[in-house]
Amino acid sequence: MKAIRIHGRGGPEQLIYEEVPKPSPKRGEALVEVMAAGVTPTELSWSSAYATRDEAELPAIPGHEFSGIVEAVGPDATDVKVGQAVYALTDFWRDGSDAEYIVIAASDLASKPRTLDFNQAAAIPLSALTAWQGLFDYGMLAPGQKVLIHGAAGGVGSFAVQLANWRGAHVIGTASAPISRFSARSEHTRPSTIRPFVLKMWFMTSMSC
Repeated sequence: MKAIRIHGRGGPEQLIYEEVPKPSPKRGEALVEVMAAGVTPTELSWSSAYATRDEAELPAIPGHEFSGIVEAVGPDATDVKVGQAVYALTDFWRDGSDAEYIVIAASDLASKPRTLDFNQAAAIPLSALTAWQGLFDYGMLAPGQKVLIHGAAGGVGSFAVQLANWRGAHVIGTASAPISRFSARSEHTRPSTIRPFVLKMWFMTSMSC
């Protein structure tokens, strides 16, 4: 299969598009044909881009957000079935999704939403999971609470606004003036200039919901 692999520490100059062996799924794993893969600009600065859990040497395949179609499953992989459209955020410490095929733990896969195409689905996992963890795993956001989301029109912020709204929170968002209308799901969206922002936040957080 064809894949992009990184051959040394550095930037894009270390990436090579080349022929590599097609992987096979082991117990509990699935082989997925990659239809779309997300790109994280900072990935080449992560230590996980240059090593795997078994300390394998370079080259390695980057990329961790993707969508695709399950082509094969290994023994005891019961979470997905062949032909299923899926998307996922794969383990950072193994070969990634910048390839024609990827092997991944079947339990890490989720069905692709039918309302999204493959490109849209591949752009979701990292931003959406970051928002989910911040709001619920760490922030313990509960219905009726107030939450302030900076950068509400950004990659993580746009998901955070929707998730907090879904949870039933009172959502306040900030965004730069030209795009503040984008975050329509927040009950209050304000351009993020410093002094007016401080005054407005004091006023809105002093109000009862």
